[in-house]
Amino acid sequence: ADGTNELTVVVIRWSDGSYVEDQDDWWLAGIHRSVELVRRPRRADILQYLVHAKDSGELNIQVYCRSPIGRTKEARKLTFELLEDEHVVSDDSLGKNVWKAGPRLWEDKVHIAENVDSCSISARICPIRQWTAETPHLYTLVITMSYDDGITAQAEACRVGFRTVSIQKNGQVCVNGKAITICGVNRHEHDPDDGKVVSIESMKRDVCLLKQNNFNSVRTSHYPNHSAFYRICDFYGMFVCDEANIETHGMKPMGRLAHCPGWEACFVSRVARVVQRDYNHASVIFWSMGNEAGRGRNFVKARKTIQQIDNSRPIVYESGGALAEGSGRSELTDIVCTMYPSVPRAVDLATRSDDDRPVILCEYSHAMGNSNGNVHLYWREIWDKNVPRLQGGYIWDMVDQGMRVSGHDKNSCYFAYGGDFGDEINDKQFCINGLFSPDREPHPAVAEVKFLQQPVVFEPMEPYLNSTHLRITVSGTKERCHASVRFNMTSRYSFRDLSHLTWSWSITGNRAESPIRRGTFELSSAEQEQEVTIELDKVLSRLIQLEKSRPIGGNSYFLNLRGRLKAGESWADAGHLLVSQQFPVFFSFENFDIQPPKAPLPPAAVSSTLSAEMTDATATIFWRRNDEERVLAAFDRETGALVSYCPRRENILEAPLVPNFTRAATDNDRGGMELILDFMFPIKGLKELVGSVFGGNDFSYVSQWSFAGLTQDRPPLTRCNNFKIAEVILTDQYTCTAECQIVHAVWGTTLFNTTVHYTVFSNGQIKVSQKLVPSAVLRRLPSLPRVGLTMQLIPSLCSVGY
Repeated sequence: ADGTNELTVVVIRWSDGSYVEDQDDWWLAGIHRSVELVRRPRRADILQYLVHAKDSGELNIQVYCRSPIGRTKEARKLTFELLEDEHVVSDDSLGKNVWKAGPRLWEDKVHIAENVDSCSISARICPIRQWTAETPHLYTLVITMSYDDGITAQAEACRVGFRTVSIQKNGQVCVNGKAITICGVNRHEHDPDDGKVVSIESMKRDVCLLKQNNFNSVRTSHYPNHSAFYRICDFYGMFVCDEANIETHGMKPMGRLAHCPGWEACFVSRVARVVQRDYNHASVIFWSMGNEAGRGRNFVKARKTIQQIDNSRPIVYESGGALAEGSGRSELTDIVCTMYPSVPRAVDLATRSDDDRPVILCEYSHAMGNSNGNVHLYWREIWDKNVPRLQGGYIWDMVDQGMRVSGHDKNSCYFAYGGDFGDEINDKQFCINGLFSPDREPHPAVAEVKFLQQPVVFEPMEPYLNSTHLRITVSGTKERCHASVRFNMTSRYSFRDLSHLTWSWSITGNRAESPIRRGTFELSSAEQEQEVTIELDKVLSRLIQLEKSRPIGGNSYFLNLRGRLKAGESWADAGHLLVSQQFPVFFSFENFDIQPPKAPLPPAAVSSTLSAEMTDATATIFWRRNDEERVLAAFDRETGALVSYCPRRENILEAPLVPNFTRAATDNDRGGMELILDFMFPIKGLKELVGSVFGGNDFSYVSQWSFAGLTQDRPPLTRCNNFKIAEVILTDQYTCTAECQIVHAVWGTTLFNTTVHYTVFSNGQIKVSQKLVPSAVLRRLPSLPRVGLTMQLIPSLCSVGY
């Protein structure tokens, strides 16, 4: 209305929407993104436009307009232009220099009658450069609405990438007809200082950081991200799994709202809005209906709604309820996207004869605390050509959701988590589960993930393989010697050649920090697979010198292959390391007269002898040196433990040397099906009953170890059944053997049969070895917390040699 109008903004802390926004993240109230009130001219009638650009160059545009109700009949005209895009930047919060218009590739006009509220137009653009995450070529589409009086009432524009996403008959996800591998990560919107408010620069930094570490995909867990994020992914090249803001994992049962007709509009509208908003982005290759919200009628309706708006992208959904609500294998998803399967389970999903869908893990390798330890086992199977339907996954997750707060010292700070602000309902440290710290410093696992996802891999050819080392034979003479090694190189790029990379090698060793020698080599840029020979002649003279002076422990050599960016890219500077591979090397100098170093003379012998004494409770080894006899070692015959060790008169053991099968639990060791059972059915003893009846495969490691009696608060007990001492006269040593049973501390059942061998030498040293045979009750465990021996030393000892 004319006159003064009042706009009121209300921030609601909790609402009915809170029930479908139960993501594992900070529950921060407030307005996290810019809110815009847009005033357009009276005749600006374009409401929405949807652009579908295929890899063939086919361009389809659908425009929705407002009917000019109440206005005189006016002829409206839409002008369409497709321009080359000079790719200046991805997004600019200042509104300057976002793009430079290139040549016009196509132009067309459509007249719209006053009683028509939509129109469509198609064209075929040829030739065209396709968009992929490796080659993110973009064009700019401009749509202009004008009238017969020559006035331009409205102009809209977006960047367009020509690409096609499909699932082929062989069960593989393809982009532009080529199979892809998802090197992905889940990403929450998080800033250590501003919480859920993330800047354009922060988004750019995240995408560039991921590209630099060989990631090619992001899942927007678990809500649509800031609209600028998709423009950034379009520009830099990042596949996006775009997720609706639905998660109800706090409900009992989890899928309660998914089944309730009263929540249908909520589910459908949230899914529809993300599709309508992000339809035009080439980077979006999957629609996700949400996360961990069960399986019900409302998701069936939501899926049909997506298909009505856009049938060009696969739909994914992990319902998160393995017992009652299905999982990532349900009928709701086009891609099997099960979260956190074991490696054998992931392979099974991808090789089943009753399911031909692709398998992309929506979450795997939970990066919490000391974690990501077996991620190489997943990637061994993902890169295996014999498992083509296993096409990658999304690590959970990118960034620790910690909040930066000041420490006691004014110049110090730390990252706080749940409970650090007096908040009583919290997830404690559970949201500290990223590959990067809140300020984007990489954790150690990032280097391994980068290596496993690298786009090029080298495999030594058969003649050079020797167990875990490369065996390289040096031929010729000292004056003219020759050595080389050959590799099979495989490019994992789906769309790009190798012309943007430069290659180098180096030999490093254990006797110097800097490389012994560096060199370069060339690869054909066009071939996906090829042989490469590394010539090592220039390093051999130096290696011969090192061999002549090698220490008693010998020399260790490593061949390092590196691939770096030849020129700067939008997301990294020239020289950035993308490919890195290292091989231990053994150089064979069989035809060369290289004398080994002379062994040092042994120290002057000291007269020492051993003797033994056995009682019912203990076994003692005495040490006589220079006519003085004293105790060297003592053993408890009841437990078989070494209880006293006196190499220098004083007993250096604070506590005995005993078998150890427990350790402190990591964050990832905790949390499993038992937490769900405790939440849904808080009945004492239920999880133990379920575990004994159905097995504990879905229970956490800690829970399974607790069932087995392998926890630190109640460790298993050791019972020695037989303790023997045998003297070896020729070498003046004693061999002590303890045959033991490791038993459950409460039930008394046998967990292990173990034999511990102690070899006591006359120089005072003791060699300890242990042989274990697990009992049948442990065979259902996925792993053991620890296998080894433990002891405590007296506090006065402060140095360790190893």
